[in-house]
Amino acid sequence: MPILDPRDFPVELPECVLHPDRCISDIPDLRKMSAKDIYDKMKGEIKKIAESEVSEAFGEEGRQLLREIDEAKEKLKHLTNPQEMLNEWKKAILHEAEEAIIAYLEEETKQYEIPSIFQLVPLIVLDIKNTTVDVDAYLYVSRPDIDASELRHADRIEAISFAVLRAKFKQDVSQPYNLNQIEEAIKSARFQTLEDSIKAQLTEEFEKNQKDIIVKLIPNYFTKYFAVFERIQNATKVFTN
Repeated sequence: MPILDPRDFPVELPECVLHPDRCISDIPDLRKMSAKDIYDKMKGEIKKIAESEVSEAFGEEGRQLLREIDEAKEKLKHLTNPQEMLNEWKKAILHEAEEAIIAYLEEETKQYEIPSIFQLVPLIVLDIKNTTVDVDAYLYVSRPDIDASELRHADRIEAISFAVLRAKFKQDVSQPYNLNQIEEAIKSARFQTLEDSIKAQLTEEFEKNQKDIIVKLIPNYFTKYFAVFERIQNATKVFTN
């Protein structure tokens, strides 16, 4: 009987099953596609994700995000430069997630406002590279007599604010949600006064509520969006390009 050589039995399949990122991908390289092909590829994959059974795991928040991204694509149709098309798809995905989180935080933090003294204005800035999401969360303590609902730039919100509470954290969306990230964000959160005239009152108010507010800034709510990001990235590699 001949001696069996292990080298005669390829092990690529198990490796690919266990570590698909180490295998040669059959996902087309978006960087080598025309603007129209990028648009069609992204539109098609997002539609597939939205209609697949896996979308049930996203919850209503995640499914709504997919609907918002699908609607946002209409603004990209006219683009003819492939790199611009690619960049705008990334921006659209992150922008829709930022807007959804801001809307959630506006509702969740109203209970901490003192309408005669200040309103709370959240701002979320997301960035993603490969599968790692950077979250920069701000909660501005702002003048109560100004409509800040449409403000989305830190410098403009800061100009009408007395103080800001800021927390930062990262999450690899390909990994289980790490509750330690929440604890680290709470520890690293910084409350900065921007106007001394109200410092004493704000400091007293936020020392009492800061931990609870930060927990609302970084809730499990984020996981629904992280799951959507991961599925889009796996299907298109859009954040890798």
